[in-house]
Amino acid sequence: MRIYRTIARYLSAIHASLFFVFALISGSEQLGGGIGGIILNSPNTIPWLFLGMFVYLAWKKEFIGGLFITIFGLITIIFFKTYQDLIVFLIVSFPPLIAGVLFILSYFSKKNI
Repeated sequence: MRIYRTIARYLSAIHASLFFVFALISGSEQLGGGIGGIILNSPNTIPWLFLGMFVYLAWKKEFIGGLFITIFGLITIIFFKTYQDLIVFLIVSFPPLIAGVLFILSYFSKKNI
């Protein structure tokens, strides 16, 4: 259904964008602040760049992109230890999991029509 795709697209795009900006800015003050601190802090954005690439892929190829986004969500559970705190899990890991599943559902519902 079209609603799955719409929710998945905007949920994943907003989630990836917000976390990319957060990862870019947070911690830059300890590295000197300003543009220099942001540049030195830029390696923290690598996971969120991958998520952004997966979101772009999902807009083009829903099934493959949805699979990658779902796997990304599962990896965040382990890598960021979101299983230790429900709130962190709901903020960091849950949106990619839901968006990935919705992309996959959208692919199959479109295929069946």
